[in-house]
Amino acid sequence: GPSLSYGSILVSVNDTWPGAAVETVNGHTVTMRHTLDAPYGVTVTAPDTLDADTDITIAGAPAGTPQGAPGYGLGESDAARMMADIRVSGTPADGLDICLPVPEALVTEAGEHPLTLLRYADGGWEPVAGTERRDGGDGVGTELLCAAGVMEYGVFAAAYAIPDALGVASNLAATTSGAGRVILTWTPAANATVHFVFAIKKADAEVRNFDSLAAWGFTDRANAHTITNLESGAPYYFTVIGGRARPNGSDEWGAWTPLLTVTPD
Repeated sequence: GPSLSYGSILVSVNDTWPGAAVETVNGHTVTMRHTLDAPYGVTVTAPDTLDADTDITIAGAPAGTPQGAPGYGLGESDAARMMADIRVSGTPADGLDICLPVPEALVTEAGEHPLTLLRYADGGWEPVAGTERRDGGDGVGTELLCAAGVMEYGVFAAAYAIPDALGVASNLAATTSGAGRVILTWTPAANATVHFVFAIKKADAEVRNFDSLAAWGFTDRANAHTITNLESGAPYYFTVIGGRARPNGSDEWGAWTPLLTVTPD
């Protein structure tokens, strides 16, 4: 602005990248190396209980590393992907603490799906136990995916879980069993954790009287539900839906089965 001044400062840069940094922890040395293609922001931390000289190398993922994993999203664009090849010689008894920064594009792509670290080994990606999200502490909102006590190494990736698609309940059927009693059965919706039942007397449905539903609630079992106290000789509509909780705490529902008409004894 017009009321501000400016100046200059001389700096000198001693560029030692890639190089090796050596520290002493609990009487043992930790040597950290980065290759030229190492992704920025990846950290590997030794515990205070270090009991062996440990040599760590961080590099970019080797060519040919799969860019996808069944059941997980690793980023649909280069901006959303974060992978690092971590090699360790002299693994301490308590393992190492590994953190990968999470690209903002991956967070956006993941949406409500939970983030996790994956490790590529034996020809496939596997989730890293104990993964947790941490604040990067850089003041600009960077997030980290971290796991403590890691004992096995290789290529690590930031990813998000993709649950199998929620199916639809089907084959709804009913049997009458005693006065005013109907037993519903159906094929459960795939990947559903709960099922919900709706029942209404046909006469009430025709005049849109929903004040006295015959059933409205979670089912007894995943594939069956018994409804009692129905009016004998009066036809009723029945339908069932499957659902589950989303990672963000909201609910996801499939589709209602076609209406089934049954007249109780």
